[in-house]
Amino acid sequence: MKPPGHALTAADLEKIDRETEKLQRINREEDLLSDFSGVTDDTEVGTMDNFFDLLVSKASFDRGRLGQLLGNKGSDILPSAVQTFVTIDFYNHDTRNSELAEGFEATYQTQFSFKNQVDNFYLQYLENNTATLEFFVTRAQNAIKIGQAKIVLRTLIDRDTSPQVQEIVYEGAPGSSADIGGGIMIGKLYYKMRMRKPIDRALSMYNQKKSLQLSKDPVAFAHLKNSKNQSINNAVKPRSKLISITIKNGKNLQRPEDINNKKEMMPFFHFQFYTYEYTSPVSRGSNPIYDIR
Repeated sequence: MKPPGHALTAADLEKIDRETEKLQRINREEDLLSDFSGVTDDTEVGTMDNFFDLLVSKASFDRGRLGQLLGNKGSDILPSAVQTFVTIDFYNHDTRNSELAEGFEATYQTQFSFKNQVDNFYLQYLENNTATLEFFVTRAQNAIKIGQAKIVLRTLIDRDTSPQVQEIVYEGAPGSSADIGGGIMIGKLYYKMRMRKPIDRALSMYNQKKSLQLSKDPVAFAHLKNSKNQSINNAVKPRSKLISITIKNGKNLQRPEDINNKKEMMPFFHFQFYTYEYTSPVSRGSNPIYDIR
């Protein structure tokens, strides 16, 4: 306990930050317990092993675009006629699939669990790759692929266990009768994911190895040293900030070269922020709705 009037040092502030982050992580993990499967017995996991749990909650499909993809008007399709399921490919595991779900608001509530050894190669894979989920609709006992979503695995490294949303995109099938152009968003995927056991120890060793490799690069090492000195001079721990950009829709878009051209527009948008670039899926009409975050 510090005596009255004693100023907090940089070490004190950093300790407070660590304790606060630990409490927040515990609270998030407790919230997830009601969502994930109760099969979390640590006796089934070896010393170096861990489970990656992915809870696919639901998918929300755009009625009009899905109808167009299937060769119908969205209003002509009954929700009971839309039977979908989702598959996932992850790391060195075989493809897995959910049960069928009905309607444009498809509730899967399926947990996929993948057991792997958490070594440096595995952590590097999580840091730099995505997992692909593919969506299929059943038609006359056939499964037709309607889109896919790629989830960023780095959130596991960042210990982000909050609910996630990812767009489901139809990439197109050149030459097919259902081809309506590549890169069209047809819906959104809602999911959560976690590592079943903490990976702090393995992650610390992994980061130490990366730091050692950096130290062999004089330029990278000098940059790392300057960053550390800057943190000490500021006497507080640097904080990361999340910038969220939401593009909702466009209104009354017109062609600048020919405002009388009645041909249907196919607008998209592109933006660049710092080192991040994004190009949206192509939409249709002069009042496109994106609702992309």
